[in-house]
Amino acid sequence: MRRVPVLLLPLALLVFAFTALAQAKRPLAFDDLISVKRVADAQISPDGSRIAYVVNAISKDANRGKRSIWIVPTAGGAAQEFITSNKNDDTLRWSPDGSRRVAFLSTRDGAPQIFVANADGANPRKVTDVPEGVGEFIWSPDGKMFAFSTDVYPECKDLKCVAEKSAAAENSKVKAVIADHLLFRHWTEFKRGKRSHLFVISSEGGEPKDLTPGDYDVPPFSLGDPTAFAFSPDAREICFTRNTDKNEALSTNNDLFLVSVNGGEAKRITGENKGSDSTPRYSPDGKYIAYRSQVRNGYESDRFR
Repeated sequence: MRRVPVLLLPLALLVFAFTALAQAKRPLAFDDLISVKRVADAQISPDGSRIAYVVNAISKDANRGKRSIWIVPTAGGAAQEFITSNKNDDTLRWSPDGSRRVAFLSTRDGAPQIFVANADGANPRKVTDVPEGVGEFIWSPDGKMFAFSTDVYPECKDLKCVAEKSAAAENSKVKAVIADHLLFRHWTEFKRGKRSHLFVISSEGGEPKDLTPGDYDVPPFSLGDPTAFAFSPDAREICFTRNTDKNEALSTNNDLFLVSVNGGEAKRITGENKGSDSTPRYSPDGKYIAYRSQVRNGYESDRFR
C-alpha cells in the first residue's frame, strides 16, 4: 500500500479544512456554540458493562447550564438519561461493592449534597446535609462510608455553628469583605473566613465527623488536581494533603498526613520534603502510598515526580 509522505499530511489536512470551511452554509455563530452539549467525568462501572457521564446543556435564556447524568453500554448502543432533576446532578461514583449502588452530587435541595441511589438510578436519597455543600467525595473501600470536603468556619465546633454564621452573613446588609491576609479569594469567590475541611459520614447518613479541625484547608486550593485524599484499603484511616506553613500564600509545602476515620491527631509523613506532596493513593495491600511530589517550595511549575 502506498504511504502518504509524513510532511504532506499537515498540508493535506489544511487543504481539507479550508475546503470544508468553504462548503459551510454559514459561519459558526454564538448560538451554535452554546447549543453543543458538554460531556465530562466518564466513570466505568466496576463490572465494566456501563459508563456513566455528565452532560451539561446550556440555556441561553436562563444564562446557565443544566447538568444531568447519562449512561451508555461499553459494548455500544444508545445512551440514555440516567439521573436527572430540575437542578444539577453530577459527579457520579459507583459503589466499590460491585454495581449495586451509585453516589452522586445534586443541588436539588440547595447546596451540592451527596445522594445515593440504586444501581439503576432509582430511589435516590440524600446522605449529607452540610451548610456549605460538598466539594469532593469518595467511597470507602468497604462501601460503608464517604469522605468529603466542605467549607466551614474554623472557629466553629460543629456544623450548626457553621450554618448559623453562614445564615447571618447571607442576611446581613453589610456585604463588604475585610481581608487581613492573603489567599482571601480564589478566582471569583471570596473565602470570607472559611476553610475547607475533610469529613467522614456513614453511607447510610447521620452526623458527619470533622477529621481536620483547625485553621487550615484540606485539601489545599488546586487548579483541577486529582482528589487529594484517600481511604486505606481496610477503611480504617485516611491519607490527606494539607499545607501548614505560616505564610501559605508563598508556600507550596503541601504534606501528606494520616488520620484515623474515628478522628484524633493527624500524623505528618512527608515533612522532610519542602516542596509539594499531594494526591496520595494506597497500594492494594495497604503497605505503600504512592503520591506526586515536587522538590522546590514556592515553585508551582516544578516538575512532578
